[in-house]
Amino acid sequence: MKGLQLASAGIALRCCAVELQSGFVLEEDTAPRAVPPVGTIRNGTCPATYYHGGDCNTHPTGYFMGITSLADCEAKLKPCAMANYLTWGATDDSCSWYNECDFDHLCKDCSKDSGPNCPTPRCPHYYAFTSEVLRIPPPTPPPTPPPPLPPGPFPVGTKGNGTCPATYYHGGDCNTHPTGYFMGITSLADCEAKLKNCAMANYLTWGATDDSCSWYDECDFAHLCVDCSKDAGPNCPTPRCPYYFAFTSEVLRIPTPTPGKCVYDNRTSPVMYIGGNLWGDKHPALALALALVLVLVLVLVLVLALALVLALVLALAPVLVLVLVLGTS
Repeated sequence: MKGLQLASAGIALRCCAVELQSGFVLEEDTAPRAVPPVGTIRNGTCPATYYHGGDCNTHPTGYFMGITSLADCEAKLKPCAMANYLTWGATDDSCSWYNECDFDHLCKDCSKDSGPNCPTPRCPHYYAFTSEVLRIPPPTPPPTPPPPLPPGPFPVGTKGNGTCPATYYHGGDCNTHPTGYFMGITSLADCEAKLKNCAMANYLTWGATDDSCSWYDECDFAHLCVDCSKDAGPNCPTPRCPYYFAFTSEVLRIPTPTPGKCVYDNRTSPVMYIGGNLWGDKHPALALALALVLVLVLVLVLVLALALVLALVLALAPVLVLVLVLGTS
């Protein structure tokens, strides 16, 4: 009973703020409350159930009537696959089973209490209920990860589950620093509004766990770090986070393409570009086809030139022979 009173009083244990080397600043809550051990018995009931009798191996909750003791209720439900918890009613001789139950918030008096396990409408008068943990339910499997994002470029407004790289610059000027973060931002919309006018904020990551709002001039948006506590990749921190953090990232604007660099001055030497958006870079197949056509044209011109030279030689051959004959005579 003492544990239940502490839970209902809403006592929250918190530890000091932890700043990771990865750049995340967070206030760490204690781990979720563990399920009480098997055999724990408490005063109160799990939620109301409306399925009477039947198969306690397939129905997640239900009840039997005419069970006159807690021991008989235990014996009745012990073989049931769905009976992780039970509630026995001393007032009405009911025996209910539950696959799930918030055991830390049992409804002690269904005629006047309210809470996750109390019925609506309330009972007409007090019922004596006793609940027990029959077995520890298996842990809930993690949610199916979202499908990977398609390759970029990603249009403005694209949202993805996960975070861009860790950032270490807290607050300050988001118009000159290529990356950084603000704290105390409680929603994705507030993070968008905070960074909308920042010159360096092409991408953002909002942390629902720690209320962080990070901006990035560059981000590999196709490889966001979905779970920084266990994943590895270009956007995942080292060392990893101590546990899962919920992050959402978004494309705020399309980054400006990097201009090409002119290596030589075209007034004194040929121009060579590194990077940039040359036509040949965008259309490599057409560029190759045009190059082949140009080579063929050059070959044709060379053949025609050789043919012209040969024709001139053949045309002048009789004249040359006559000159040689006259010269010898």
